[in-house]
Amino acid sequence: MSGFIALWHRDGAPVAPALASRMLAALGHRGPDGCRLAVGPPIVLGHQHFWTTPEEVGERQPVALEVAGLELVFDGRLDNREELLRTLEIRDSSTSDAALVLHAYAKWGEGCFGRLLGPFALAIFDRRSQHLVLARDVMGDRTLYYRLLPRIALVASEECALLAHPDVGSNLNEETLAHYFAVNVPGDGSTFFKEISELLPAHVLVVSTRSARMRRYWAPDLDQRIWRQSDESYAEEFLSLLTESVRCCLRAVGPVGAELSGGMDSTAVAGLAAELLSRRGGEPLRTFSWVFDELKECDERPWIGSMVERFRLDATYVIADDAWPLRDLRICSVGSNQPWKNCHEDVRQLLYGAAAQRGCRTLLTGGFADCFYIGDEEWLTDLLRDGRLDLMSQFVVQALRSEGISGLLAAPGLRRLGRTVLRRPLEESSDLSGSPWLTGYARGLIRSSHENDPLAPRARRPGQYEAVHGPFTRLNANIAQHTHSHKVELRDPFLDRRLSDFMLGIPAYQLHRNGHSKFIQRNAMSRLLPRAIRERTAVTSLRPLFNRGMERGIDIMSRNLTAREAIWRPYVSEDWIRDAFPARTPVMRGRASLVPWQCLSAQIWSDSRSRDKLKC
Repeated sequence: MSGFIALWHRDGAPVAPALASRMLAALGHRGPDGCRLAVGPPIVLGHQHFWTTPEEVGERQPVALEVAGLELVFDGRLDNREELLRTLEIRDSSTSDAALVLHAYAKWGEGCFGRLLGPFALAIFDRRSQHLVLARDVMGDRTLYYRLLPRIALVASEECALLAHPDVGSNLNEETLAHYFAVNVPGDGSTFFKEISELLPAHVLVVSTRSARMRRYWAPDLDQRIWRQSDESYAEEFLSLLTESVRCCLRAVGPVGAELSGGMDSTAVAGLAAELLSRRGGEPLRTFSWVFDELKECDERPWIGSMVERFRLDATYVIADDAWPLRDLRICSVGSNQPWKNCHEDVRQLLYGAAAQRGCRTLLTGGFADCFYIGDEEWLTDLLRDGRLDLMSQFVVQALRSEGISGLLAAPGLRRLGRTVLRRPLEESSDLSGSPWLTGYARGLIRSSHENDPLAPRARRPGQYEAVHGPFTRLNANIAQHTHSHKVELRDPFLDRRLSDFMLGIPAYQLHRNGHSKFIQRNAMSRLLPRAIRERTAVTSLRPLFNRGMERGIDIMSRNLTAREAIWRPYVSEDWIRDAFPARTPVMRGRASLVPWQCLSAQIWSDSRSRDKLKC
């Protein structure tokens, strides 16, 4: 992931290059291949180069299409390059993705963004119309932030670059903080900073000298119902889409690595990548796995080993017993953009560092796949809708034999089926249900996640839709803060628009069936993955590692969670925290188990910001 800035004086006044340089320097961690600042009053465009595709090696953005009066800064990758080259009648196959985007915009205007497949964030300045055009990919894989003032428009890949400008204040956004402590994500593009907004996925923002307009340029077809004649047909289509996405992710500079655990998602990505590389006659796929010598409950070596043996992988193992939360507070406080949300980032840092040492600029992951399977409680209802009474009767017989009547009644989806048959609406649940730790003040600040997305209530499986196309995709911004420090780009083949369209359209009995989640994925991987992985039901948890961190970091937790001026106090009940910390932390479940960590992470981040201000 590269990075960019745009600083436009909408009133035509000249821009101070030193100020733009300061903004671009804040993104220095994104530019291992250098940077460039193009000053052309009244706008400055800057780019930090990180070359991860062959066509962009040596490219010095910003790039221009002078005949059309267009200039562009671009962070991303196009996965339908061949199609765009043909349609745009460009014969030079070495044309970079950024240059392709410029040609596409010159031909189709704003209509081009819906034609682009793959992750991207961009800013285009049209000198003829005096418009600054911002756009972000459908899946939200790349980030884009902005601040609009009457005289100035500021744009950057991260908040820290905008904060480097004196006209952008650093006051915190209390609504975003309330959502954060509710273990939620606001859906309106707000950030932790009151004066900075995030462009939402699948949106375009056009800024002129006097006005600005925003629109959603693409939306999934929520009325689409995908029906195939057999389980095998669904599985074949899933496999074809995932294979194509993996193939696109392999277009990279240097060797490609892959995260490898013992679960279905990373093994599917690694297995497909290994096969594709083998067909090309290249080196074995380099994989990176965390393992545990002491915390055996966290260790997945048996399943990882079966993959290494089957595909002859070039495997790297990192011992992670000491990568417990709070071991390195620098990881918690890295950057000035937002608190860290993943308490196990220490573990992931080990993989990023190992990948960098092995020369991998690109690291494949399967972390997004779980989003596809949220909402699988509809599976029995969809069997009824599709007239699959044979499968319904099989399920009933199997459940009665193995679990009895109580097991049948407890089966996921039965309650939803009963309400469908009786035509009773589901109970509406509030965004705040099950959040007893929130103060009344915090509750008053939180808005419904549906408020800014009219499509969400129309989705057949709202939970799945929100996970795939909702604000949760914005968590990628947090990940990027850490991968950049190792000069590694993380690519997730499951974050693919073609695959997400398919998964939203298929019936829920392809997501879940007879007590087994990821039904379609297990079917699709029947030839590829070892049986032990496909039939695995046990889930390995990093909870023992978390508990170790809470035990060894008790002094750090106590100091931060009892601070009189702690940032969490207006939002989280002091009585609740007192009860939860430290005794109940290891045994809490669900969102509640994350709250002490959210409070701690926010406090460490807040303290880090205060220290940075003092240095300045």
